[in-house]
Amino acid sequence: MASGYSTTTVMPVSTGTPKFPVLRIMSGDSSILCPYVSPRSETVSKLADLIDEQKVVHVRGTPASGKTTLAQLLQQYYEVKERNSIYIDTWRELEEYLSVEDNRRLGAWGILERMLRTRFGSNMDYLAPGTILIVDEAQGSYSDTLFWNSIIKPRLSHEGLDINFCLFCCYGSPLSGVDMELDSDIRAFTPAHFKLAQRVTLTPQSRPSSPPISLFFTRSEFTDAAQRLIANSRFQEKFTLRPDAEDYLFSLTNGHPGGLSSVLKYIHDFYRHAIKSRDLSVMTKEHVVDSLKRDQHVWDILTQEPISRSLPQGRWLTTEVANLLAKVLEEGNVIYQGKTLSSGAQPKPIEAQYQVEFYRCFNKIAGRGVPVSTEWSSTTDGRVDFWIPGQKWALEIVREEDRINEHIMRFHENGQYYPWRVDDMIQDWIIINCTTSPPTRG
Repeated sequence: MASGYSTTTVMPVSTGTPKFPVLRIMSGDSSILCPYVSPRSETVSKLADLIDEQKVVHVRGTPASGKTTLAQLLQQYYEVKERNSIYIDTWRELEEYLSVEDNRRLGAWGILERMLRTRFGSNMDYLAPGTILIVDEAQGSYSDTLFWNSIIKPRLSHEGLDINFCLFCCYGSPLSGVDMELDSDIRAFTPAHFKLAQRVTLTPQSRPSSPPISLFFTRSEFTDAAQRLIANSRFQEKFTLRPDAEDYLFSLTNGHPGGLSSVLKYIHDFYRHAIKSRDLSVMTKEHVVDSLKRDQHVWDILTQEPISRSLPQGRWLTTEVANLLAKVLEEGNVIYQGKTLSSGAQPKPIEAQYQVEFYRCFNKIAGRGVPVSTEWSSTTDGRVDFWIPGQKWALEIVREEDRINEHIMRFHENGQYYPWRVDDMIQDWIIINCTTSPPTRG
């Protein structure tokens, strides 16, 4: 959520103790982050511990996923702790600061120090042991062979000077950062690999050695961020989110920082007149659901909000790419392990392949022009496997050890899906039995 900041400059200051000069983020006339930005204290603290332990941490996520905000929160954390830290908003290649006679005399670390002194002044020891370099938009460094081969590569193995790095990138290989296949300029060296423990991404990964933190908000951070955003002057009319509305929004956005701010802005604008006239002050889950029913209208508005930067843009989403993705979905022409099908890095059981096969067959028979939603829900009280909006059909696929009667009762009165029938969002429903053993009684 970098959009939450005013024009940001970076300037050197002293904490009053010469041993610990830092670079402080200045935003307008204030040296602290905006009050409506969630401090994410637990995530920031764990990230700092991870950097101390791993020496280099690669934080990778799409635009608007909270990278810049987290980077600045991390720098503020080090300032409070009086740790020698440097926040770099954009990278400049080390070779820009290199002359022919310097190469052997200075070495990569000496050139790095020259770059920092040139950019930020000479009143601090940039290579003091324990210094942390926080590099935002670090994907701009991928083509810097000197930096990656002579500095990052040794530090990944805990070698070289005692300088730690946190690299915030919007793209790149999770294994090596730099992508040898896509960038011919960096094929002159073999990059080192990030261990699982050195990678932070959108959501916490499920593998044992992966860090327990991510760019997306935790549930408690989500509540704090939502409350702070609503208190922000951007929302002229104030309202309160009830816990059930927060739960629904968290389920909808999965804790995406840009998603939260964008959807909150949409809901505020949708109910602005009612809030302004004081007819509505407390937002419930029903209010949120009602505001989001017009799917196309919602997406048209969200394309103007920060969340749109996380979505594929027109020049990337070409006809060829769309056809390729459709082919993968229809024919399954992708290398994968059947027992690790996942969404958001959360493993799914092997039975999920039934849904994949149904989706492939549906598109082959009905054509791509017939919309179908997978794992659809209009609330947080359950999800049907498939929903065909044109016909208002819901489909459930019964797998091993599922109870058929229980699935049937979900569509009847007092069942999870019955309110959707009352709202005329489901007119008919089908249950497909994919079990290989006789079903048990409900």
